[in-house]
This record gives sequence, structure tokens and C-alpha cells, in this order.
Amino acid sequence: MTCSQARLALSARLDGEEPGVDPAWLVTHLEGCHGCQAWLAGAERLRAAAPPPAAPDLTVAVLARLAADRATADRRTAVVRARIELGLRLGLAAFASVQLLLALPGVLGVAGTHPHHEVTAFAVAFLLAAFRPALARAYAPVGLVLAGCLALSAVLDLAQGYTTLGHEAAHLVTVVPAAMLVALAYRTGGTGRTVPRPGRTRPEEVALR
Repeated sequence: MTCSQARLALSARLDGEEPGVDPAWLVTHLEGCHGCQAWLAGAERLRAAAPPPAAPDLTVAVLARLAADRATADRRTAVVRARIELGLRLGLAAFASVQLLLALPGVLGVAGTHPHHEVTAFAVAFLLAAFRPALARAYAPVGLVLAGCLALSAVLDLAQGYTTLGHEAAHLVTVVPAAMLVALAYRTGGTGRTVPRPGRTRPEEVALR
């Protein structure tokens, strides 16, 4: 073992690291090398006179920063989800209002020969879900199936020449608000829970603090 190798191993040992050589070889070299003995003594005196500064414990600061970043990300996600929900509700209400206005004259017998009672029922259900999003979860499966059947029957009637596109337009567009209803019902990834508004704290989050 050379003196350079021995001193490198001794330096590692002083730093609390593995010397990287056989300890027996290091002891044998140190016993027979006065230069390495003097080097080790000087290194130990230097370490005693100027001990290395203790590394600061940054655990609390790092965890606090991670928590702050996560809270910021959660707030941004909540804002995006709230905007999506608002857009779905407004769009659903707009579609339902138009459907209701177009169907009411036929229902009341004011104009037309096709009363569109089913379209009126759809419009009322869509409006209720728009103003009460909690109802969307229950309405969505039935609304989507019925809207699909209504649109399919309209297509078949058009194909066979039983009616005109103007008469069946209200039936066909029912698929659009039905799809919006489904999106509103599953706006939290299938949980059916209302998206929390930004700035509000859930009860379970308070319990964990």
C-alpha cells in the first residue's frame, strides 16, 4: 500500500466513511510509516480545532414546502373542476330552456300537430339537474338511455319517411343535453360527489389537522 492510498483511506475513515481498503493493511502501513502517522496526527488536530458544521435539519421546511405546493395544486384543480361544473350546468340549462320553449306551443296546442310531451319532460328534468347538480347522478343513466332511444326512433322515422327533420329535430338534439347530464353526474371521476369550491375546507380535512 502506498502512502497516497493510505492517506486517502484515513481521510475517508475520519469522515465516517468506508476506507475502501482492508483495515489490516491500513493498520500495518500506519505502524511502519512515520510520514502517514504525522499526517494522521495533523489531520486529527485540524478536525478537533475546526469541526465540520452540523448539517441543518431541513425536514420540517421541506415537508412544509411540499404541503404548500400540494395545497396550491389542489386549489387549482378545484378551480378548474368548479369552472367545468359551472359550464356544464349553464349549458344544460340553456339547452333545456330552448327545448322547453320549442315544445311548449305543441304541448299547449297553440301550434303544430306533434305535441312533444316527452321532450318537455326531458327539458324539465334537465333544468332540475342544472339547478340541483346532486340530482344528475340519479337522472344520468335513465336520461341517457331514453334520449338515445328517442333519437334512434327519430332516425328510423326519418328513414322511413313517416316524419320530417323539422318535427324530429327536438328529439335528435336531446342527446346533447343528455351527454352533458352524464358529464355533470360524473364530474369528480365517477364518485358522484360535488366538487368542493375553492377556499372551502372539508370536514374530514379539519379532523386531520
